[in-house]
Amino acid sequence: MLNSKENLDFLGAVIANFNNLLLIGIFVARVFKYPKIEYWLGALFILTVLPLILMFVKAFSFDRDVLYLVQLILMISFILLELFLDYIFKIDFRQNRMIVIPYLTLFYASFGGMIGIASQAGKPWSITTIITFLIMTATSLIMHFKTDT
Repeated sequence: MLNSKENLDFLGAVIANFNNLLLIGIFVARVFKYPKIEYWLGALFILTVLPLILMFVKAFSFDRDVLYLVQLILMISFILLELFLDYIFKIDFRQNRMIVIPYLTLFYASFGGMIGIASQAGKPWSITTIITFLIMTATSLIMHFKTDT
């Protein structure tokens, strides 16, 4: 499937938007207190690390620039951080500013970077990803003010 640059670009755009939609679902589930839905959407989000790692490996054969690799590394890092904090160690860190500020920095850097990944697939994907990113960001702010997390 990933034997062309165009297929790799398409996968990146799909993953970027899929992750934005998953996060919207997670934030809505948190607001309405559906922890099981939040958990399973989060697990699905974590599974997206697999195609991202594949994209990272394939990027070398398509001679992608360093920024592309950095954008993938940021998202892969964020997903792995989520895996360890929320699923393996189950650390309640969202009230600790010493942890939450770097966490949010990585969060926005990784999701913002995915706009760059999606833009490789063309302007329509760029616009779509920016829109889903903005909706996800607005939903996260609403969730923050409604739940204090």
